Amino acid sequence: MRTFKTLLLAISLAISFIFCVNKESQNNGEKGYTNVQLFGKWAAVSSSESSNKKGSKIESIRFVNDSIAKIQLIDSAGERIINGTWENGFEKNWKSSGLVFKSDIGITYYPNKQNKTILLLKIFEKNKKIIMSGNELQFEKE
Repeated sequence: MRTFKTLLLAISLAISFIFCVNKESQNNGEKGYTNVQLFGKWAAVSSSESSNKKGSKIESIRFVNDSIAKIQLIDSAGERIINGTWENGFEKNWKSSGLVFKSDIGITYYPNKQNKTILLLKIFEKNKKIIMSGNELQFEKE
């Protein structure tokens, strides 16, 4: 009897997990934005929110074309503009571990020769303005 209850609990947890995963994936892309709508400059909403834990601060991000982004960065090396890449509807799979990272926008850049930084940002509309946010960063389209 105890084995039956344990088995029943395991099955019900598995079924509820499947429904949660499906619901999350359906809500992920409610309103998609085209690349053309995203082109242009995105300014940091406030300087304290655009600072990350490494002491660098992103002042703005400019989407130049379908894949090139220019990131205005202030860190210990000073203020500089770094070229990076961006992807609308970012998804990265690690097959060895089974992890999947999904985001509305993925921005990849190298702040120095050794480190690669990937920003995963969500896009939403607030007060008729398009906002990108994630990882304690928030940007507004100018």
